[in-house]
Amino acid sequence: MYSGIGTRLIQLQLRYKLNQGQLGELCDVTRAAISQWEKEISTTGISKLIKLSSNLVFSLDWLITGEEEVILRPVI
Repeated sequence: MYSGIGTRLIQLQLRYKLNQGQLGELCDVTRAAISQWEKEISTTGISKLIKLSSNLVFSLDWLITGEEEVILRPVI
């Protein structure tokens, strides 16, 4: 079964208890943009994903390919 970047973005939201708007704020995009990424209707440049990764601390390889285990910062 295919699991794309949209599925992994939803996993990040669930882990960090963020809504689409909050996730968008972390990488300077709108809630609507996050929605389109989740549905895999559109994509973004790597700079937005790097910004998101620096705020939430996870592997970009995992987000893009799904091949590495996600590395998450503990939730306090």
